[in-house]
Amino acid sequence: MRVWRWIPTIVLLLLLALPAFPPLINYVLQEGLKAGGFKGQWAGVSGYLLTGIQVSQARLEGGGIKIEAGQVGLSYSLLSLARKELPLRIFARDGLASINWDTVIPSKPPGPPGALKLRVDELRLENVQVSINQGKRFPIPTLKASITGEGPDYQAKVELPEGQISGSVRRTGREFEAWDIQAKGDLRAARFWYTGVEAGTFVGHWVVNAKGVHGDNQIQNGRVKFPGPITATEVSGSVSFDGNIVKAKLTGRSLGGPISGTGKVNIRKQHYSFRVEGQPTLPALAANWNLKLPVDGSGPLVLEGQGWRNLELDGRYNGTGRLLSQPLTYQGTLSFNKVFRLDAVADGRFLDRTFAANVALEGLGYTVNLTDTLGSRLQLRGRGSNTSGSGTLTWPKPLQGAATLDFSSAGPRWNAAVSSENVTLPAAKPFSLTGSLSGNGSKVAGQLGSLGIGGSWDNLQLELGDLELLVGRLTGTGSVRGGRISADLNYTSPYAQFPIAVRQQGQVWRLSNSYADGTYQNSLFTLSLHDLPLQLGEALKLSGQLRYQNAALSGNWNLASNHASVQGELAGLAARYQGEIKTPLGNLPLSGTADSKGLQAKL
Repeated sequence: MRVWRWIPTIVLLLLLALPAFPPLINYVLQEGLKAGGFKGQWAGVSGYLLTGIQVSQARLEGGGIKIEAGQVGLSYSLLSLARKELPLRIFARDGLASINWDTVIPSKPPGPPGALKLRVDELRLENVQVSINQGKRFPIPTLKASITGEGPDYQAKVELPEGQISGSVRRTGREFEAWDIQAKGDLRAARFWYTGVEAGTFVGHWVVNAKGVHGDNQIQNGRVKFPGPITATEVSGSVSFDGNIVKAKLTGRSLGGPISGTGKVNIRKQHYSFRVEGQPTLPALAANWNLKLPVDGSGPLVLEGQGWRNLELDGRYNGTGRLLSQPLTYQGTLSFNKVFRLDAVADGRFLDRTFAANVALEGLGYTVNLTDTLGSRLQLRGRGSNTSGSGTLTWPKPLQGAATLDFSSAGPRWNAAVSSENVTLPAAKPFSLTGSLSGNGSKVAGQLGSLGIGGSWDNLQLELGDLELLVGRLTGTGSVRGGRISADLNYTSPYAQFPIAVRQQGQVWRLSNSYADGTYQNSLFTLSLHDLPLQLGEALKLSGQLRYQNAALSGNWNLASNHASVQGELAGLAARYQGEIKTPLGNLPLSGTADSKGLQAKL
């Protein structure tokens, strides 16, 4: 009879102990997971079914989530079932979670609550690594995250295919359907959406839920490459997310000038569009295609693009500048639709001529056609960094003649062969400018006839070995800076020796020394002489005014010494003169002519 009195107690104890019975916990856990759409395996279970359980070496899968964890704990209060809800406190340690983003976040907002609500009040993670697979409905790449925290706030470090992000995550939903995210990181993480992103940082705030992604980002020190290729640096501004719409407003620098742009992405329609305005400079435009030209100037550029899988780009630009300090205007268009294309037209003035250049670039290939008002015709063809070209060049005045050119380059190295014979110059015998030039970028060296050339295009050094004149010869050195020539020459002949300074001032050439001042402009050469010393048997001094135009001379002159005084006039290529010669017997009158046939004199 005493035993029967203990039976209720024993039964009660058994009932109280039953929720701690591992096989029962195992069975309930299996059925509970199955009811929730999960399946799993584990090495062992413990705990008490009425308050919470612990699972070791668990593998769970369902609802777009796969979890492997060394320890998982669930705590709950069954008393809440009276309110038709079950609050959960979840603990995970030493785990790896894989999440399918499109499955975890439902495509529609949650419907009316069911018979029982599951509410996660606490999610505590220790040493848990999370990988999120690439989303289709939400545009995110595959990523790995290290998450710690007790909830609802967590600290996360995220590794994407390129770039890292760190920040805080707040769970704002009943389960995992809504998050508030504060983050900062490497802008290269955005290469998933556009591969042209090369550098930069961002700070952002997002709200992620069933309605999509909402938030704002600030970008700093970005570097982005566009088709062309055209690179933008110092990119900064805002990028906002509003569901399926992403808008950007950015500024930066590209091609030597400031740029600003706006863009819009419609994720649902899979379409983006943008507009960029800038002020590129001519030196930067040339350098962008591996050209170093003596140019300066700038002008507006407008780019408009759209697409999704394939980019379609259209742009236009124009501006003013200078080529070797001479005026230049340019305009053109560019486009990209699987292949980059650029067309440009430039008009300008160089020395004594105006010129027009047409540039056509498609992909890696390009052509350049150059003509001028003096008959020059040059054409360049290239692909990548390799270029070849040929044509004719009319020499700048006062030179008379033309040259045949053959040009080739590989990378920055280039060579030019020049063939030019019978070049003429006022008061000079015909001479040759045949030779070759070679260089690396803007550096140049070579020899054209008796003229040695070296230095760079913006500071060209000249050395004249020997130029034979109708009477005498010239040697000396010079330079070309900013498209202007200056030279210090030496004239020698049996009759005189003196220096000559040559300076180019726009379209005017000036010659001077202690005895003479001359100018050359628009095919007209004028010269004033002041007691120029000559040696014609005795010391003489020559003064006068000379004009040379259309191969004809005009002017007057005076030649004086201790024993003679002669005045003359120039006409065409002949001269008439008169004067007197002093002798011991008195002054003798002198007159005569001089031309190509010789000298005639009458006393």
